Amino acid sequence: MARLSYVVCFLMYLSLWTSCQGLINIELKRSTLNEDKRLQFLLQLKLKQINNYQSLIQEGEVPLHQQVVAEKRLATYYGDIGIGSNPSTYFKVLFDTGSCEFWVPGGSCTTTRCSSHTRYRKSSSYRPYIPLGSSTEAPMSIQYLSGKVNGVMGMDTVLLGDLAVPGQIIGVATDVDIPLLDEVVWDGILGLAYPNQNLINQGIMPLFDNMINQRILTNAGEANQFAYYLGADRGAITFGGADLRYKRSPEEDFVWSPISEKNYWTVTLLDVKKIYPNNNNNFLNGGEAVPVPKQDGQPLCPTGCKTIVDTGTYLIYGPRSDVQGYLGDVQIHSCDEKRNLPNLAFELTGLPDANGNPQVIELTLTPDDYVLQFTINGQEDCVIGIGADNDDSGWTLGQVFLRAFYTVFDRDSERIGFVRANPIPPNPTNARPSKV
Repeated sequence: MARLSYVVCFLMYLSLWTSCQGLINIELKRSTLNEDKRLQFLLQLKLKQINNYQSLIQEGEVPLHQQVVAEKRLATYYGDIGIGSNPSTYFKVLFDTGSCEFWVPGGSCTTTRCSSHTRYRKSSSYRPYIPLGSSTEAPMSIQYLSGKVNGVMGMDTVLLGDLAVPGQIIGVATDVDIPLLDEVVWDGILGLAYPNQNLINQGIMPLFDNMINQRILTNAGEANQFAYYLGADRGAITFGGADLRYKRSPEEDFVWSPISEKNYWTVTLLDVKKIYPNNNNNFLNGGEAVPVPKQDGQPLCPTGCKTIVDTGTYLIYGPRSDVQGYLGDVQIHSCDEKRNLPNLAFELTGLPDANGNPQVIELTLTPDDYVLQFTINGQEDCVIGIGADNDDSGWTLGQVFLRAFYTVFDRDSERIGFVRANPIPPNPTNARPSKV
């Protein structure tokens, strides 16, 4: 079994990255430029929840978790990377476990949409990507619901802090036909999911697969893992292992769920339980927890539900039948009602024990975790951060979930680890080097 690599290190460059003993921390910054769009989305979501989603999704519409453009607009955390050498150009990118493509705007894209962002210009280390059996540069075409991104595929060195990844294939966009880039701070998307069939057919390795193939992390004594942390205003992505400062408590250990499908980062959900106090007190006053049984006595996912852990999605999404059914009474009209809401326990398939018996892990969200609070016209309002999806096949755990759990994505052992996140982003200047 592969180890989990831990480290606590000194901050070297406050605005960009931390480096210590082979691990790389890249600071994630929270954009505030999308606030109007976020408020509009949350108000619409609240209205639909009050009306039990009657008009949120019409029959025949594309499932919400596949509406990539709208969701990634709301995924407001981004980090800095470099591309090229002599010179290197630095980009703001969305680190996205829900996709595997990697693209940035190119210098030949001269539209207003592109010119408001950093654009890639060929460096001395650039090489065209010409697939085997072809004599021309490979084209890039990524189709989204509201448009597409066209361009060419090239090879260059990617810089993650002081870690260089040579020969990385990137998409250089020459035409960005989606409104998305008008509204976001970040310049492009860096996909961290498993390669899809389209990339495999073209012989293209996503960035993290390329790092694994070149043994970049393992040669530095680290693991083929990255960890993702979100705080209220900033976060971090760590390559090579986990930074213990982002755990809520040193005594808490990661719990693990095995990867069930090698496409997205997919695990298996078994059940979601509402847990209320068994007396007139609420959770804030220490009421004892009592699960609410289902009407049919069966878990939400008797045979397991496909569940994607997606850093590029804002909300938690579940099948419409479950969100409107068992979770249908988890509603809020005013922020004062938050204290009366239940905890929500998500049960996932765990790793087998020493005898090979299947285990279950339980990850519990409190109302403070899944209720989103916002200010509109000077007044505080609240909404449940869980959306109903017309696709009944599974769940998506987005940033609402990931704010509560520091999450490790482990390619060595094909698993995802969760531990309660530090609610206060740690002060890097107080850190001391430590590795266990």
